[in-house]
Amino acid sequence: MMGNVRKRVLRGAVLLSLLMAGAGVLMSAGTMLQDLSTRLDTLFAVFRVASQLNVDGVSSERLMEGAINGMMSRLDPYARYTSKEERSDLVFEATGGYAGVGMGIRPAGRYAQATGFYEGAPAFKAGVRVGDTIVAVNGRSIEGIPLDSVTKLLRGDAGTMLRVTVHRYNVAQPLEFTFPREVIHTPSVELSMLLDSTVAYVRYNGFRTNGAKEIEAAVKNLLGGQKRPSGIILDLRGNPGGLINEAQNILSLFLPRDTKVLDIKGRNEEQDDVRKTTYPEPPFVDVPLAIIVGRASASASEVVSGAIQDLDRGVIIGERTFGKGLVQTSIPLPNQGFVRITTAKYYTPSGRCIQALDYAHRDESGAVGRVPDSLITRFYTKAGRVVLNGGGVFPDIVVKPDSMNFFVANVVYSGAFFDYAMRYALRNAAPANISALRLGRGALDSLRLALREAKLQEVAPFDRAMKSLEFVENDPSYGSIVKPYFDAIRRDAASKFDSLFWSNAAQIQEILEMNVAGFYLGSVGMNSLYLRNDAALETALRTLRDREAYTNILQRQSPPDPRAEQLAQEKRSE
Repeated sequence: MMGNVRKRVLRGAVLLSLLMAGAGVLMSAGTMLQDLSTRLDTLFAVFRVASQLNVDGVSSERLMEGAINGMMSRLDPYARYTSKEERSDLVFEATGGYAGVGMGIRPAGRYAQATGFYEGAPAFKAGVRVGDTIVAVNGRSIEGIPLDSVTKLLRGDAGTMLRVTVHRYNVAQPLEFTFPREVIHTPSVELSMLLDSTVAYVRYNGFRTNGAKEIEAAVKNLLGGQKRPSGIILDLRGNPGGLINEAQNILSLFLPRDTKVLDIKGRNEEQDDVRKTTYPEPPFVDVPLAIIVGRASASASEVVSGAIQDLDRGVIIGERTFGKGLVQTSIPLPNQGFVRITTAKYYTPSGRCIQALDYAHRDESGAVGRVPDSLITRFYTKAGRVVLNGGGVFPDIVVKPDSMNFFVANVVYSGAFFDYAMRYALRNAAPANISALRLGRGALDSLRLALREAKLQEVAPFDRAMKSLEFVENDPSYGSIVKPYFDAIRRDAASKFDSLFWSNAAQIQEILEMNVAGFYLGSVGMNSLYLRNDAALETALRTLRDREAYTNILQRQSPPDPRAEQLAQEKRSE
């Protein structure tokens, strides 16, 4: 059997070598085949030894997947192998669709807790509610089961029945719900709302199939399908990207037909591609546009924001984006799995590549560095503004979000914080206008007491910072020396929990209100309150109101060079 496998691989190697020779690779097919054959001999020798002699025994499938994943790890973080069983995850990424219950979950002790539902979710229709603790699925206890395994239990084929047992706050007996799984579609437009009566705001969370159509429908529905908006704000913060085709389609909403928006350049000319807008009648071609981006806006988000900036079509607001200028291709395998490989880089209309990390050149330890400042070069927009390559899209107007310190992060990400927000929502009716939700000092003081009751004061203040230093405390050489100091820091922080809580009360209150709104109305409620104090959104609105300033940015003002700010900071610190 091993010989047959090896022969099939060698036949594939012969074909591969012939194809590469035809593509102009300067290595003869014979030399390449000999080299590959030697390496395969080594691979199969290790495979044979491991499968036959390992004391505990190991399946050949596990060994082969390990070898494949090892190969992928030598490339870049985006290269990966997807088995037949994991194909549904790939489909979900591309389409936003899967068969399941439409419910988000989080760890809750040794169980899982419902955190939210997609619109029309079968679990919600059956009676499951946010805050319910799931204790069993189809009669099987989920105690101690990893969260991804619970997710797999909840998913399945559409139409199959599912029985979910939950514990609910203030209900003595477990509740049981039986309902069929359904096809769930997660919308790409997370939130749309009208601002200033005629400005359409759209929060877009993923470049999936039909995403451009969702954006177009959302904008038109806000104005009844008749009036045109006076401006559009497209929010791409936190959007990691997705399908390049959808980036092309979204740009087709705002630019004339046949406008070049993207160059894709691969290792060989056959992989090169030029993308242009395709809509015969772009619906928003002359509507003023602002795009909000952040540090987690990546890939297709940067295709859209980079093209809009290069073509001086709209104002980019927020933070420097992530810097992912690589294109992946999913290739089917004989075992019905897929391998995803980085096959090309993309370039915006000005010719710049926004890739920030240089995976092709690693140091001796294998670490990857950012593209050095010396290699960052200037490019020019259609109007002659200066834009930079090698590190994401630099916004026209920089707006940095409020930072969250260690104390606030440890409080708001704790289970006790989530539980308090849930109990508050259950005890108090939602206001008629969710944007008017205000929680006073009394609610904050109740939260503080609930956190102390959960003994959060003993771990919360600097928990994440201290955990990052555990390796020092546990070091056999000098751990005993530093441990007394670490213990003193913990005691001091615990004693100051109340003062730390109240000194950060404004930010904690804001996040608590968002969470309570989330329990009332899901992501729509949470996002509505998030936007209430959103500096980037206010800047976008102000820019669209002031047409003279808007036009001046697009015609004359180049995005700030972050290197200048860094040099100024270094000079001030000297």
